[in-house]
Amino acid sequence: MRRTLALLGISILLLAAIAGVRTWRITSRQPEPSPAMEPPAPAVDLTATLAEAIQYKTVSYDDAPPDAEEQARAFDSFHAFLRTTFPRTLGMAERIGAHSLLVSLGATPAVTIDGAAPISAARTGAAPGAGASATPAPAKGSLLYAHLDVVPAGAEGWRADPFGGTRDGDFVVGRGALDDKGSVIAILTATESLLASGWTPARPVYLAFGDNEEAGGSSAAAIAARLRDQGGVQLESILDEGGAVVDKGIPGLGGRPIAAVAIAEKGVMNVEVCVAAAPGHSSTPPPTTAVGTLSAAIARLEEHPPARSLNPLVRETLTYAAAEMSLGYRALMANLWLTAPLIKAQMEKDHVSRALLGTSQAVTMVRGGVKANVLPERACATVNYRLFPGDTRELVLDRIGSITRGLEVQVNASPPVLPPAPSHLDSAAGRILGRTIRSHFPDAVIVPVVAPGATDSRHFGGIAEDIFRFLPVHLSSEELASVHGVNERISTASLTRAYAFYVAYLRAIGQ
Repeated sequence: MRRTLALLGISILLLAAIAGVRTWRITSRQPEPSPAMEPPAPAVDLTATLAEAIQYKTVSYDDAPPDAEEQARAFDSFHAFLRTTFPRTLGMAERIGAHSLLVSLGATPAVTIDGAAPISAARTGAAPGAGASATPAPAKGSLLYAHLDVVPAGAEGWRADPFGGTRDGDFVVGRGALDDKGSVIAILTATESLLASGWTPARPVYLAFGDNEEAGGSSAAAIAARLRDQGGVQLESILDEGGAVVDKGIPGLGGRPIAAVAIAEKGVMNVEVCVAAAPGHSSTPPPTTAVGTLSAAIARLEEHPPARSLNPLVRETLTYAAAEMSLGYRALMANLWLTAPLIKAQMEKDHVSRALLGTSQAVTMVRGGVKANVLPERACATVNYRLFPGDTRELVLDRIGSITRGLEVQVNASPPVLPPAPSHLDSAAGRILGRTIRSHFPDAVIVPVVAPGATDSRHFGGIAEDIFRFLPVHLSSEELASVHGVNERISTASLTRAYAFYVAYLRAIGQ
């Protein structure tokens, strides 16, 4: 017994020593802030311009719009407004598809617009091809992305007209204030102001604005194809919407906000599970109807959700922040080899953190039956899957088949939208982004995260080395909840800071 206790004590001491050494060896991965540089005065009034931009009802619908002509007029009018407001930036913008825009900046842009002179030549007044070949070899550049469209908004629950662009104290209120017209206006104002000051990037810089992100993002795919197939462009990085600076997210940081940079995102796949049965009168029913069998299938799926784990991407999030945590939390994060089950159990308690542990599954629509006294001939459920990087259509369907074995169900899956490979904050492009974030949000702790939703940037996976998803805005929980909700808004201070961020970021990627 004494020997057993002695061995147990030695084992505990050894584990404690290993844990202590690993905790002590944790070093900060936060980049140094980029040198402070005063941005030029904004070329336009940011808040007034955003307020007017919100008034254009550039709404995307999952199905056909109620009035296609009215929708087209809204986008055309919005284009005209943007081109008038930002003439230097959008004077030679290329229109892609219906209403998307692509702008190429830099000394040797790889994309010339509809046969016109390269934009750099227009800037300097040089003849096309002067000082360089008429078709310069493409150089790797960077791209800033935002989308022009918004989701629908009814008036119920809003304090003001959602398309009124109302000024409410320090806030601009309206659909798209955060998602994503705030970014559109901040990026265009930053570019316009830099160009007015004489700035010309030494490396290619692209701005792209899609018109249907909220309805699948086919316009982003068209922009990516334009760059790849006609311009031969390879991008070092893309910066799109995604994460933001938020106050809550990771414990142990002493109240410091986190700058959540999404280095990856989940894919999307819808699966339809159906049950067929013989129709008839409800007065003489079989033991189980189509609806009953479907209900049993749904119950099995929800009782057996996709496997979750403290995967490498979540571990990266936690260890990236470890050095900034208090000692107890730092020890937990530095020793995931020992503490992973405890941390996973805590993350399972919250639906937001639970979604980071793997592929998520949600039954979102159920339909079946046509009349109260008629046995349903068919009943179907739609199951929405958000695929964690690495998971595939085949894995999901095999799992569904195994879980519903014995039930006569039919399973059909839509083609999945798979995300590009995860990016890295430790890359050269990641360090540029990190240094810019630290300069403009000095109190925030940068952490890489997985975006639970899909963004337009997924369409650029084949031509971009790194894709980062980050909105340079500090959002309260209430502001975050207003995205796609009621009373969506952004403060003047946040919009001004986003403008300054984009100025610094454009300067950095253009060097």
